[in-house]
Amino acid sequence: MPTNILSAFNVEVWSKLVIQKLYQRNVAMMVAANTDYEGDVQRAGSTVYVRTYGRVSWGSYSKGQPISYQELASAKEPLVVNDAEYFAFMLDDLDKAQADLPLEEPYTREAAISLSELIDTKIFSYYTSAHASNVIGTVGAPITLAATGAGVTTWAQVVAMNQKLDAMNVPSEGRWAIVGPDFKAWIAKDETLIKALAPVAGTILSTARPGMTSDSVANYLGNLGGMDIYWSNNLPKPAAGVTANLFGQGRPISYASKFREVETIRLQDTFASAVRGLILHDGKVFSEHSKRLGVLYTN
Repeated sequence: MPTNILSAFNVEVWSKLVIQKLYQRNVAMMVAANTDYEGDVQRAGSTVYVRTYGRVSWGSYSKGQPISYQELASAKEPLVVNDAEYFAFMLDDLDKAQADLPLEEPYTREAAISLSELIDTKIFSYYTSAHASNVIGTVGAPITLAATGAGVTTWAQVVAMNQKLDAMNVPSEGRWAIVGPDFKAWIAKDETLIKALAPVAGTILSTARPGMTSDSVANYLGNLGGMDIYWSNNLPKPAAGVTANLFGQGRPISYASKFREVETIRLQDTFASAVRGLILHDGKVFSEHSKRLGVLYTN
């Protein structure tokens, strides 16, 4: 049994605050994911079959000639929720007796950060479901970034990402990119982009997007070429030195959690309370939505 030297705190208050703060720090959930089917999952069980409409085709018409009627078809794809993850720790009664500082808020922040990183990592992992035509670079041959001159500029990659989405007839409104710290650093080294992004000299932060919380505003870099640029430390790294940056439009990644639970219990074999949390969650990029999701491999 692990031992801790910790001041006590109200575990019931902590439990409520963890859930309350969960999505306030989550970049992937804020930008790229939807929870459209979460209610269906919670009602129907671990699997929900989502139907998507097929395309309607056009044909040439000649006067007096019969026309052909198309048989409509729909696709049915499953969203399976079966990935369970947990945390658990204990608080000894002796620690409670010696408590002199309230720790609800600090531990709430730490729990919210770790849980948010877990969900971020889960959502970002679906970059592999991006449409094949929306992939820039490869894991074996990633794009080498540069400020200017040798290499490829970040601005050139913003143009390339928009070009990929244009080719898929993706709407211009609501386009975004989530890039890693290296991409962010190269933006900072490009004086032209700094001037385009920054309302205040010497920064690369632009005006906060509507609806953003104080926790998430620092992840917003600004708008380039009609694309909102965010950054995250939780992006996938499919190989050493390679980052899978995501870009897209709207919220193409469907995410659902069957339940999220944080509870406290009394341990039977010692004088201590235990705090533990469980989440059952999963996600999917449906075929039609994959056209609105892309990945840019950089080193």
